[in-house]
Amino acid sequence: MRTKPNHHSQLTLTRRQLARGLALGGLAMAVPGWAFAAKQSTSGSVATGALFSSVNGAGGDSHLILWSLQGDVLMEHALPGRGHGVARHPSGEEFVLVGRRPARFAAVVRRQADGEPSYEEFSSAEGRHFFGHACYSRDGRYLYTTENDYASGRGVIGVRDAQDGYRQVGEWSSGGVGPHELRLSADGKALVVANGGIQTHPDNPREKMNPDAMEPSLAYIDIASGALLERWELEDKKLSIRHLDVADDGTVCFGCQYEGPPTDTPPLVYMHKSGSPIQAASAEYSLWRSLKNYTGSVVINSQLRVAGITSPRGDSITLWSLDAHKCVGKINLPDVCGLSLTPDGKEFLASSGEGEVIRVDPTTMKVEQHWSVAGTRWDNHMTLAG
Repeated sequence: MRTKPNHHSQLTLTRRQLARGLALGGLAMAVPGWAFAAKQSTSGSVATGALFSSVNGAGGDSHLILWSLQGDVLMEHALPGRGHGVARHPSGEEFVLVGRRPARFAAVVRRQADGEPSYEEFSSAEGRHFFGHACYSRDGRYLYTTENDYASGRGVIGVRDAQDGYRQVGEWSSGGVGPHELRLSADGKALVVANGGIQTHPDNPREKMNPDAMEPSLAYIDIASGALLERWELEDKKLSIRHLDVADDGTVCFGCQYEGPPTDTPPLVYMHKSGSPIQAASAEYSLWRSLKNYTGSVVINSQLRVAGITSPRGDSITLWSLDAHKCVGKINLPDVCGLSLTPDGKEFLASSGEGEVIRVDPTTMKVEQHWSVAGTRWDNHMTLAG
C-alpha cells in the first residue's frame, strides 16, 4: 500500500535554518536545557521530544545532531568520523553514538547538573574496532558494544562500565563473525546479537573477505557470565543478519542483507523466540523484489505487535506482524533508513538520506508531520531522546 506524505503539513527548512545557532565543530544549544522529556500537547498528539542521529555533510564531514520532532536543531557536535547507531541510557539523560565500521571512536553525550550537555569520546581497545551499535544493561551500569578482533576475524562484545568513564571491564565472544546490532533481551538477562557473518579488516574497511564462507548467526549471550546461551543459523549462508529489535514478550525480529546474486530473491525478514526455531516472514514475491536484497533499521512497536523495517535501496518502510509473520504494509520514501518510535510508542518516525522525516501511523498507514531539511543526509539510524 502506498501512502504519500500530507504536504499540507510539510515544513521545509533551509540549510541556513538548520545551522542557525550552531557553532560547527563545537557543542551548541538552540534552546536551554535538554528538552529530552517526551511530552504530549493538550490535544494528545505528540508535540515535543527529540531524536539523536548523525548527519553527513556534502564534504564528507559528520555531525551528531539532536533535533526536535518539529525539526528544530537542539544541539550539534562535529564527529571524528561517520556515526552509526545511538544507544540510550535507561535514565534518558545519557547517550552513546558509535562510529560506523571500522571506526574506533564512540561519542558520549550526557546532561550535566546545570542542564547543559557534555561531550566526550572513548576508543576501542588495541586490535579492535566498532561495528556501529551498542546497548546498555537494564540498570544502565554497563554498555555493550559489537566489535571486531580483526587479527583473528573473531566477533567480540566489549563490556564497559558507564559509571567509570566507560572503562572497559570485559570482553566476550559474540558467538560468531561480524557482530552488528545487539539488543537486551526482554527480561534483561541476555544480549541478543546479530552476527552478520562477514569477515572484514580495517586495512580494507568495506571489503568482504569471506564471501564464499559466510557464517551469519543469531546469538543469545548471558550478561552475568558472557556465556553463549543459544546460537541459531539460517540455512542460506548468504543472508547476513544485520539489524534486530526485541518485543516486550521476547519476540525477536531481524532483517538481513543478501550477499548472493542480485537475481535471487530470498526472504529478508525473520522472527525468533528463545528456544524455538527461526521463522521466516512471508510476503509477495514483488515485495521481496522491491527491497533489492537489503534491509536497514528494525524497530518493534510492542503495543501493536508490529515491526517496522526500512530499506534504503528499496526506498521503502515495510510493516510486519509479529504474530502472523507476514508483511502488513508498505510506505515509499526515497533512501529511507533511520527509524524510531514516537514518544507515546504508537507510531513510527523515519528519516531519509534526502533530508526528509515522516511520522507513520501503522494502524492507518497515514503519513503525517512531514518535513525536510534541504541538502541534509540523515545517517542510517536514529534514537528517541526521552
